[in-house]
Amino acid sequence: MENSKEDVRTIRTKRDLANALEELLQERNFDDLTIKDITDKALMSKNTFYNNFKDKNDLLMFLFHRYSAHLIETVEPWFEKHKLSPRSILLKKAVDVFVDYFYESNLPYRKMIQNDTSKSLFWNLNQFIIQLFNELRSTYFPSHNSKKTKEPVESYFYSGAISSLIYNALRNNEDLDRSQLKKDLFFLCLPGIK
Repeated sequence: MENSKEDVRTIRTKRDLANALEELLQERNFDDLTIKDITDKALMSKNTFYNNFKDKNDLLMFLFHRYSAHLIETVEPWFEKHKLSPRSILLKKAVDVFVDYFYESNLPYRKMIQNDTSKSLFWNLNQFIIQLFNELRSTYFPSHNSKKTKEPVESYFYSGAISSLIYNALRNNEDLDRSQLKKDLFFLCLPGIK
């Protein structure tokens, strides 16, 4: 019984720290935020922070995944229904999902990226997309028959293309049309397939 109370407290603590980071990101640059800024906003001690996260990048990934859990939950029925479809159909849907995530997320990605002086946000964003892609790929994408390309390489390639294009477009304050961005990404990832 006491373990479940501890688990509930841990869940609440992580939630409150993530909420504090999300609020701070509405106002300030990620690189300029300190652990003290986050813990002050969450009304917690630095010890509490370090009992739950190793650093602010770890907390940022937790925040990303909080949003992605909903995203995966939303698209799972589609992938389940179409899991026997050709790989290209599944990849196209994955591209759609990732682009939609950035256009519809409540996180202020444009502001966060434009203020990203150390590129730490880019690294976190890329890692986040790799994990999302791997989650979808491991469950729904049929194994690749080619012995030349290993599956982790495929994840790095697609996530790199997606995160680089979105990151640089937002960093340069380009207003990319969502449907055109999806078409361009899909064409670049799988040339020759419409």
